[in-house]
Amino acid sequence: MGNYNSLMEVMSGLNMAPVQRLRQLWDELPASHTKIFEDIDQLMSPIDGNKAYYEEMRKRPLPVFPYLGLFKKDICFINERTQNGNVDLGTVQLFGKKVAEFKRYQASKFGVPVPTDRTTMFMKGMKYIENEDALYELSDRSKKLRELMKQRTEAQEEEKSLQRLSKFL
Repeated sequence: MGNYNSLMEVMSGLNMAPVQRLRQLWDELPASHTKIFEDIDQLMSPIDGNKAYYEEMRKRPLPVFPYLGLFKKDICFINERTQNGNVDLGTVQLFGKKVAEFKRYQASKFGVPVPTDRTTMFMKGMKYIENEDALYELSDRSKKLRELMKQRTEAQEEEKSLQRLSKFL
């Protein structure tokens, strides 16, 4: 779909400490999914001035929804080039290129599907938690619950094995 803004939001969420702490869940991901995550993480990485992202954007056909945080960063950087209110031709050209790029993305039409009732119900039921401490606590509880469930499953398997063995005794 080419929605890099949402992609960055999802990647930011997945890279948060409370989510990264869930090692057991990450370890259970199939290797193909882990590879996809690593590739996307590398694409959205700020290393080398977001070089991988900008290269991808140049290759990508429209429609594209760019990561707006980088537009803001680029505009702020261009604005900082002006010193004491003096603007040189290079700064004006850079600003013009950014505005033209932004307009190009705005002009492209997205065929966004209308959400189903099921999708709407799911989204309305989601809770947003901004507090880092609360997220950490939830991830910790989730980890403990997962360990308890694993112990319970192991105990049930052991009990079944004993029942099968008792039939032979």
